Amino acid sequence: MALALATVAAILLALAVRADRIPGPLGVAASGSIPFLTPASPQWFRLVVSAFAVVWAARAWDRSRGRAPDLEGWRYWLWWLMPADAQLPRNREEATAHQRAGLARLARVLPKAAVLAGLVLVNRSVDDITTHRFAFGAWSLVYLYAFISAIADATTGLLMLTGLRMSETFERPMFARSSAEFWGRRWNRFVTRWAFRNVFIPMGGRRAPIRATMLVFTISGLMHEYLVVACGDGFGRYTGWTLSFFLLHGLAVVVSTRWRTRLPTSPAIALHQG
Repeated sequence: MALALATVAAILLALAVRADRIPGPLGVAASGSIPFLTPASPQWFRLVVSAFAVVWAARAWDRSRGRAPDLEGWRYWLWWLMPADAQLPRNREEATAHQRAGLARLARVLPKAAVLAGLVLVNRSVDDITTHRFAFGAWSLVYLYAFISAIADATTGLLMLTGLRMSETFERPMFARSSAEFWGRRWNRFVTRWAFRNVFIPMGGRRAPIRATMLVFTISGLMHEYLVVACGDGFGRYTGWTLSFFLLHGLAVVVSTRWRTRLPTSPAIALHQG
């Protein structure tokens, strides 16, 4: 029953936004409520629904602001569901090139799946990896990137087999030379593009970079706090940690943007990773 209600809510929300019948804040609220209508177990299912709820909320806001592309049929639903931008091929040759790129993207899933399997084995071989703070931090970061990017590669790669060109979600984040480059160009580019259009520019952009940047990271932190709650963990003693993490990184972006270094690429990457 809960799953049926969530499905109906999602469809009604999409139709309402399609017809421009609800304002952006209401669309965001409706999207955010969907995970709480689904069963809390299994947790992975709630995680998937929560992730889609964030995408729906972002699309609802774009739609209410007139930033939705003029798409029809299945392409509109693709835009509604996918955290990636789609580009139609201009001719048969371009469609074939997109299909080849899609196969290459699908091939990237296998090594990432191997990395995930290796990380699971490491986790099982250590009695309690969470007690090793730095090791667990590194383990979590690699696992998170491999998991999310593998899903992104699989879904966008499959869609590219139809001839579409799907934008990349990540751009080799391990090669970032600064916090600004990591968050602004390489990590979760769907969120970056959305925040640039809807938060950074309206809040002053490069005319007021500190204010605009910190608001972007505040909203991102609140979104991640929502994911923690929506995925079934609820409110607890760790509530607020994720927001603090993003605020700290927002400050790092401000500093790295204001005081740019001219280090060679390799030392800059090593310094940022450290």
